[in-house]
Amino acid sequence: MATRTWEEILRWLLLDQHHAITVHEVFDWVDNLVINTRKKGVVDAVVCSSKWYIWKFRKDMVFSKKMKRSEIIEAIKDFSCVWVTNRNRKLKMSYCNWLQNPLNFL
Repeated sequence: MATRTWEEILRWLLLDQHHAITVHEVFDWVDNLVINTRKKGVVDAVVCSSKWYIWKFRKDMVFSKKMKRSEIIEAIKDFSCVWVTNRNRKLKMSYCNWLQNPLNFL
């Protein structure tokens, strides 16, 4: 489930597929991306949101089974959008543009 989630998120951001084994490797990969600072901040927020939602999904499967597997990608997109737009009030991007690919509109 986690691998498929990472693949879909990277496809959404139009970034090269990266096959990291550990969370540390994922953050190293983000740190080494050659993109401008604003885009790197968005990628970092999306990666952190993804990591949190993967953890939440696994926890929910054990304890409450509230989240469906099909909902995780949309939840990551929604949560990371709120995170980025609240951290950067100068960012003027519509939600539709965010859903297409936030990196294209920075």
